[in-house]
Amino acid sequence: MPSAIDHIWLYRNTRELNKLYKKREDACEMLEKAVTEVLKLASREYRRLHKKHKKDIEGASVAIPLLTLEELVPLAKRLKHKAGFLGMCGMEVDMIEWCAEEIGRLNREIDEWRKMLSRKTKFLHELCLYAVQE
Repeated sequence: MPSAIDHIWLYRNTRELNKLYKKREDACEMLEKAVTEVLKLASREYRRLHKKHKKDIEGASVAIPLLTLEELVPLAKRLKHKAGFLGMCGMEVDMIEWCAEEIGRLNREIDEWRKMLSRKTKFLHELCLYAVQE
């Protein structure tokens, strides 16, 4: 049975949820930049080793040994992030590890906020449905 109401929007105060989402987006962007930088460094190092290996063997068909990312880019060369106040003070931590932990923490907080908001609006949703059915 058609009704006169097509859509119902419930406006909620999601300011804190929006802040958490923005922080997560910033952390994802930082992680992407850090991973890109590490991959560039690893690629550069691999090419350097490949050239050196070609010169060393001079025509012999010896394969280059497979190297891991940690062997190509040691932790000392990876990007660091100061995990303190405003990024100016505090301990320097590996940016990739810090971002991964931060994204996980923010995902959990966002899930909690979403659950809390859905519990708060459930009653309002039932009232709106009741009003539409009458």
